[in-house]
Amino acid sequence: MYNTAMKKRFPTAFFMDSKAPKRRGRIVGLPFKEDVIITTDKWGIPRIKAANESDLYMAQGYIHASERLWQMESIRRFASGTLSEIAGEKFLELDHFARLAGFPEVCRRAVTGLSEDTKTQAEAYLSGINEFIRTHQNRLPLEFRSIGLKPASWTLDDVTANLVVNSWYLQTNYLEEILAIRTRKKLSREQWDALIPGMSAFEDENLPEDTYFENFRELNIGKFLPAAYSFYKEFKLICGASNNWVTSDGPGGKPLVANDPHLGIQVPQIWFACGLECPGTEILGVGMPGFPGIIIGRTPTVAWGFTNVMTDIVDLFVLRINPETKTCIVNGEETALIVRKEIYILPDGGKETRTVYESPHGPLITEIEPDTDAAVALKWYGTMPGEKMNDRTGEGILAFSKVKIVSDLKKYGSYLATIGQNIVAGDTEGNILWQATGSIPIRRGYSGRLPADGSADHDWIGFVPYEEMPCSENPAEKYIATANHRTVPPDSKVMPTWSWAQPWRIWRIRERLESMGKPTAEKFMELQNNTFSTRPAHLLGALLNCELTDSRAIELAEILKGWDGNCGKHSTACLVFNQLPVQISEILLRGYIGDDLELYYTLLPFFTSLLESITKDSNVLGLFPDKNSEVYTVGTLMEKALVEIWKGLSQRYGRNPRRWQWGAFHKLLYRHPGAEGRLKSWLLNRGPWPADGDWTTVNVSGFSMSVKPGEVTTIPSMRFIASLEDKDANILCLPLGQSGRPGNRFYDNFILRYRTGGYVPFPMRPQGASGRTGGVLVLSSSRDS
Repeated sequence: MYNTAMKKRFPTAFFMDSKAPKRRGRIVGLPFKEDVIITTDKWGIPRIKAANESDLYMAQGYIHASERLWQMESIRRFASGTLSEIAGEKFLELDHFARLAGFPEVCRRAVTGLSEDTKTQAEAYLSGINEFIRTHQNRLPLEFRSIGLKPASWTLDDVTANLVVNSWYLQTNYLEEILAIRTRKKLSREQWDALIPGMSAFEDENLPEDTYFENFRELNIGKFLPAAYSFYKEFKLICGASNNWVTSDGPGGKPLVANDPHLGIQVPQIWFACGLECPGTEILGVGMPGFPGIIIGRTPTVAWGFTNVMTDIVDLFVLRINPETKTCIVNGEETALIVRKEIYILPDGGKETRTVYESPHGPLITEIEPDTDAAVALKWYGTMPGEKMNDRTGEGILAFSKVKIVSDLKKYGSYLATIGQNIVAGDTEGNILWQATGSIPIRRGYSGRLPADGSADHDWIGFVPYEEMPCSENPAEKYIATANHRTVPPDSKVMPTWSWAQPWRIWRIRERLESMGKPTAEKFMELQNNTFSTRPAHLLGALLNCELTDSRAIELAEILKGWDGNCGKHSTACLVFNQLPVQISEILLRGYIGDDLELYYTLLPFFTSLLESITKDSNVLGLFPDKNSEVYTVGTLMEKALVEIWKGLSQRYGRNPRRWQWGAFHKLLYRHPGAEGRLKSWLLNRGPWPADGDWTTVNVSGFSMSVKPGEVTTIPSMRFIASLEDKDANILCLPLGQSGRPGNRFYDNFILRYRTGGYVPFPMRPQGASGRTGGVLVLSSSRDS
């Protein structure tokens, strides 16, 4: 059904979509060896069938470009640090960050890691993109036409851009280390451990014995470069979350696999769903436009999903420097900083130049000023010398199309160097698997939880061997689930990170899997859409077991006491509860870290925070006396916090708390990056709508508490369930639509289904997609019509 939003925008919608690519008929004169048949179902999802692998990937590149060329252009420019060339000075710092972090180098390294076979596949895909650009110079998407841009031909480096961007997006701990440097003069190690306690807030885990605050408190470190924050200011994201699980006891006694990766809201959506088939290859799932193949999905005999391992792959090194001589001390020896210039071209032809200082630990991300005695260097995959890292990530993803049993995934997972993922999978033989992938740094002299001493003997000395990575196969429980939680024991010799996601989602998933009886796709659907949080039951007992005197605090406390944990959009308790972490942090921390509290807010929803520390041990309140040296008790703290929450919410929503609703604060809005001004926003954006869920629910609806408070920033970027009983027994839901072309009927046709928890059939065979199709298109080398 043609969507209501576009009907309201007609005839503007017709104009915007007037140059859309064909989805039916025949396109001739293309460089294919044989005809390629593309059958698009009624939801805009194509199945591409070719006579050979080269034509298959060329057709995929052509289709990706036809639907998402502007998105692809944005990603490759972000990875190459050239966004400001078309978008102006607004993106200059983001470009500078991309080059500081070595995104272009990681792209080149990823290409080098391709074997000859997979390079041939990538080149075929590349040819498809360039063929679409060549034949559509006068029919480019709206965004290109609006700024008069003709896209340049793609190269292999461009094809790997998506891998690099997602590698950075999925890292953890970077913002924590920036916050540690900014607050080094204000906090003790004990206070820091209370602010970001890791899993010690839930278990008897001993945090590493870092001496960072004692060692670096008196150093005068220069200001952080604006580029150091630019990624988070632009995208308002922390890192990618996700759920996946598999049972070996699904329909027909075969495994049943579910996956819903939680990523930032994007317009167009992140994933592009399709099926690929040629002799020797049959695969269905979702991929990322700009990169060939399928990333999450299934073959006829294996299905798999991904979640973020949460690997800490970014470290900040504090280096003693001499600002006059531009030298630094590394491992006790004076070393000259290497100076280079980065030049940025602006749309008007002007140029901006930035100076970069390279240290042995990576580029400096703080300013060198006359009175500084230390600087901060950034170390991660992109700033390492190329010879120290073998990256076959692209090779591994393209090899997924060949898997026949789960052990094949285990093998190809070893190639995923720069993207640490929990692969959870099942096969038709009844096997189920969990395998952690990615390159976990082995550190010398420090834990990685806090900044390292770059002038001492601190460094990366290699990566954890793949055979030592966490994994499991065919466990006695008959199911495996991951949700970014700590997947290794506290004393594990392999510690991917100290910044795990809170365990609330995995607790709910395990609880439901163990109580659901015979697993079915319908029960997995309910679980993916579940909006009950386990967090209130674990925290509210400790927080509300106190005497309150103010009637406003008492009223809100009664609302919280009667709450069952359902984070539905009509819930009053969910609205009140989600104000608590911010209000408690404001009361206890504003006098200690001042404006740096805004940065701490970005960590509050996802990682374990001061709120969990207080509920485990109220004695931590003694670490944060107020300006009069008075120490709060849980009772006095809750009294003050609930009163402040009452004041703030009553001002926004009225003086009757029973009428307050979570969805009035917590809204889902799809923002197109080019939607500036009322008219463009009306045409390109979708929403806002009241949203169920929060950061802690299986149906994640993550939101910001600092920038546009309440607006949803992170959602399930797709929902996928696959039964190994039948290769056509798959269902899918996307958050927006397949097309990136505003005005097209597939631009936003999934929104209502997504918001109401619906799915569509997602069979491997085109004939399995019953009902009206979006058309059959033939791509042909023949000149005959």
